[in-house]
Amino acid sequence: MTGPSRPTAARGAAPRWVIGHLTGLDGLDSVAAEWDDLVDRCATATPFQRSAWLRAWWQHYGPAGEPCLVTVRRDGLLVAGAAVFTERRGGVRRLAPVGRGLSDVTEFLADDAHRGPAVPYLADALLAVRDWHVMDLPEIREGSVASVLAAVWPGRTVRTPASVCPEIPHRTVDDMLAAGPAPKYLRRRLRTAERSGITCVAAPAEDLPGAVDTLLELHHRQWAGRAINPEHHAHRFRGLLTDAVPGLARAGAAQIDLYHRDGRPVAAELLLLGGRSVHTYLVGADPALRADVDVAALTIRRGIDVVAERDLASLDMLRGDEPYKRRWRAVPIHQERALLIARRSVPVLALVTAARARAALRRRIAGGTLHRVLGEAVRRWRGEGPVGLVRAVRARTGSRRVPRSD
Repeated sequence: MTGPSRPTAARGAAPRWVIGHLTGLDGLDSVAAEWDDLVDRCATATPFQRSAWLRAWWQHYGPAGEPCLVTVRRDGLLVAGAAVFTERRGGVRRLAPVGRGLSDVTEFLADDAHRGPAVPYLADALLAVRDWHVMDLPEIREGSVASVLAAVWPGRTVRTPASVCPEIPHRTVDDMLAAGPAPKYLRRRLRTAERSGITCVAAPAEDLPGAVDTLLELHHRQWAGRAINPEHHAHRFRGLLTDAVPGLARAGAAQIDLYHRDGRPVAAELLLLGGRSVHTYLVGADPALRADVDVAALTIRRGIDVVAERDLASLDMLRGDEPYKRRWRAVPIHQERALLIARRSVPVLALVTAARARAALRRRIAGGTLHRVLGEAVRRWRGEGPVGLVRAVRARTGSRRVPRSD
């Protein structure tokens, strides 16, 4: 059910600036065309902020209640917006972005031509959403609308490191290899991929639901017996992609590339297109393909070509700082988690403390300290069994007592 729009003059009686709130999917549908036009006028927006993605995410992942669409208008033109929802977790009423978890980038929207004055009004509009204590923005980037919002937030703000998204700047493959750390290695892998007889074609619009099925089947086969995000096996994840991708593709914001050899699909990749980048969201490949072809060389080469075709700034490989991405001379984009506090309470303080502790643990892992401790413990376990594990732990904690091995 759509809640009534609540236009309210913001910051005094300035007649040109009006904030509003729409609730429910019908509210999103009522402004979808304006919303997506605003996405196109916001340089830091990504396909994760388009109405097709927001709507599909809410249909398959939305909790109880309704989404809230916060809007800012200048002389009637939509110039800023945020899609959020409220939930209660750990005794804290949180305001969270629609798309959380499966959207690799958290972002709000502001027209580039009006960003400066629009963002404070957006803060007012978010504060006017009822009954919440802290806004939790999990994956924001420096220079984004969400980052500027955190900087001007009138209450306390806590920011901690989040994910790393490697990004390959726009350049030709030859230029990239010439500047890369291991050009001979990459040239060999690319040459093998080019000689493999594999062809690539973007799935036509009418075949996109079937292409989603092919992509997920290959993704599951590729990761069979190995650690994988369990959500990728969920029926609701399939539903999200099936519903979102056609709408994104109609807006020129998504494509599924299918790789064939001997007439059958052997790999597939979902590319999200928009803002300044091509984003590699999901890849699937036949395990047998890895025996003679570097799948990363195949798909990353394709992504670089799409960047060049669309004259965009970069190939964004999204969350995950895996070693294979570093070989392509990717630039790390460091994202942050931001907690924007509206009301202080003991549960909010506990949330902030936990966020800082989690960030400290991430730093230890990144610095290698925890990795070395765990590696040593695993080696002692394999060599000496449980006794060796206990000895390793006690050695790190300074205990002199060593258990007997008999």
